[in-house]
Amino acid sequence: MNFILMRDHSEQLEFMEIDLSEEAETASIRIPDRSSLVNQSRQPHRPQGAILSSEKRFVEEASRLEEVTGEETASVPFMSYWPTYGVMNDAQLKWYLYWRTEVRQGIYLDVDLSYLFVHVYELINGIGWLQPEDGYHQLKRLWLNYRERLPQFHVYMQEWVVDYVLVHDLHAFLRDVMMLSDGYLPSPLMDKELQQVLQENVAEVTLDMLKWYYDYDVTLNTFYRDGGKEWMERYVPKVMAVMDSYLKRTQQRGLLPELEPKAEQTVKRTLFQKAVYDESIYGRIVTFTHFPLILEREFVERLTRIYRCTENKIREMRGFRGRLRGKTLEPELAGVIERYLDRALAMEQAETVTAPVIQIDTAKLASLQEDSEYVRKALTIEENEASCIS
Repeated sequence: MNFILMRDHSEQLEFMEIDLSEEAETASIRIPDRSSLVNQSRQPHRPQGAILSSEKRFVEEASRLEEVTGEETASVPFMSYWPTYGVMNDAQLKWYLYWRTEVRQGIYLDVDLSYLFVHVYELINGIGWLQPEDGYHQLKRLWLNYRERLPQFHVYMQEWVVDYVLVHDLHAFLRDVMMLSDGYLPSPLMDKELQQVLQENVAEVTLDMLKWYYDYDVTLNTFYRDGGKEWMERYVPKVMAVMDSYLKRTQQRGLLPELEPKAEQTVKRTLFQKAVYDESIYGRIVTFTHFPLILEREFVERLTRIYRCTENKIREMRGFRGRLRGKTLEPELAGVIERYLDRALAMEQAETVTAPVIQIDTAKLASLQEDSEYVRKALTIEENEASCIS
């Protein structure tokens, strides 16, 4: 749908102009807290005497521009510490609408970070989608397509997309967000995710999820860096599932510790910090509870020892010199892990053995087909004769 764009400059907030040198890179732009901004605007007179905040004014104009499309136009630089439509000139707004039109069609042109933020602000304020799931997927595609080109964008999206998921109760996407964030979630949410996985299906646990609970950084050792990472990602979840099953059979409790209700903590998370966000839409904070698993010392030690035992066994089987040191796992549990890995790796090696090549003699196959046809006809004749006699 095409609209004629008419801008009412008299109702735009004017922001302090910031002189950025030509050498400044877009990726170095930072969005400061609102308290650090100097607002030199004059508020427009409204008949009812009401004064809109900058966030509400942004949402109001975003609603007017929601379905406006843009024709192809020349790219115009845009750098602002608090990017909104109100600090764009006409050429910048035309470029933004053209770029956004292309993005909505799956074309992700190179763009300055400030333009990108404006589009994200639209989405988190409920502009540009009908169902929350659609808004999430739009944010995800922006994140995937620009996080390498604009690394700072990746940092902000790690938090804003989490907020979006919480606001709209899209908890099923949290694991997806964790993978997009290279294994990161805010620690209270990581606790909730790990608790859910250990309660419902331990085999779905991932190394990225577990590594935050080990008492040392497993990514720094030589084996992990020199190819061991793939082995650990493949086998650690399986070993955890085996351990959980074994502990339930022998100790009536799996990997997850007994959680006392009094240990549960309530978290109040401020939404969309450093974004242009109208808190009257979805509120200023979101509240949820979690059990702080990271504080369960025995739980953390057991996970760490299981990991250490697993890596040492794989090191041995792969012929890698050296072993991880530290407190060892109970001999009974270590034996379960070692026996499992012996079988698992033996099966994997057996599957990689090349199967014998089967050659078919086509002449013999044709002969067998003729014999089969002869037998079929003979049986048919016998059946017909038996029918006539009866």
